[in-house]
Amino acid sequence: MQIHSNSQSNRKVRSAFTLIELLVVIAIIAILAAILFPVFARARENARRSSCQSNLKQIMLGQIQYSQDYDEKLLPVRANGNSAHLAWGNIIQPYLKSTQILVCPSSSGTANSYTYNYYVGLDGKSLAGIEFPTLVPTFIDANGATDNATYDNVSPTFLSQPGRVTQWQGRSTRPTSTGYYNGEAGFIASDRHLEGANYAFSDGHVKWLKGSTLQLTYAGTNVDDSPVTPTPANTGPAPYFNGLDYNADGTLGTADLPH
Repeated sequence: MQIHSNSQSNRKVRSAFTLIELLVVIAIIAILAAILFPVFARARENARRSSCQSNLKQIMLGQIQYSQDYDEKLLPVRANGNSAHLAWGNIIQPYLKSTQILVCPSSSGTANSYTYNYYVGLDGKSLAGIEFPTLVPTFIDANGATDNATYDNVSPTFLSQPGRVTQWQGRSTRPTSTGYYNGEAGFIASDRHLEGANYAFSDGHVKWLKGSTLQLTYAGTNVDDSPVTPTPANTGPAPYFNGLDYNADGTLGTADLPH
C-alpha cells in the first residue's frame, strides 16, 4: 500500500485576489479619497488665504508710508493727467517694490486682484479724517484685472452707496481717457477664500470675513454710460457689511440697512 506523506498536494494555492476582494479594496480607497481630498483642498486654500492676507498687509503698510510722505494724505484712487502710470497700483509701487504683491494667489487675475475703497482715496482724504479706521474696509479681494499689457491702466476700486449694498466700477487712467472705467475688475470677490474674502482696514489690520447671504448684482455703467449687464462675474454674495463703514462717513452698516 502506497502512502502519500506530502500534505501540500491537498492544499489549494491562491496566487491572486478574488474579484470581490479587489472591489472591496477599490471601494475603501475611493471612500478615503472622497474624505481626504476636500481636506487637502481646504488646507491649500487656507495657505493661499494666508498669502493673500500677507499681500494686503504689505499694501496697507505701503499706504501708511505713502501718507507719511504726503502730509498724511491717503493714496488717491488715481492721479490726474493723461499718463498711463497713474493707477493706484502704480502710485504705491515705490513702497511695495513688487507687482506680484498685487496678485492674490487664489485669483485668476494676473495684474491686480485687489480693489480700493473709492471713498478712502477720494479728494485727498487723510487718515485723521476717518472716524472709524478700524471699521473702514480699504482694500478687499476683487475679480481683478487679467490683462498684463494694460496693468498700468487698471485701477480697481469699489464704491458703496449710502443705504444699500451696491458697487460701481472703479476708474482708471488711460492715455486717451482720464475717466475710463475698468469694467468688472473692481468688483469685490466676497467668496474668494472659503466662502469669504480678506479685508484690509484703514488702521492697517487685515481680517477674513465671510460673505453675506444677500445675493447682489453690482450696479454700474460702461464707458458709454449704458447699464452693466448682470453676469456671473458681477453677481453673487454681497460682501460682509454688518458693523462696517464702507463709505468712510461714520455710518455703520447693519443687517437691516446695509452699506
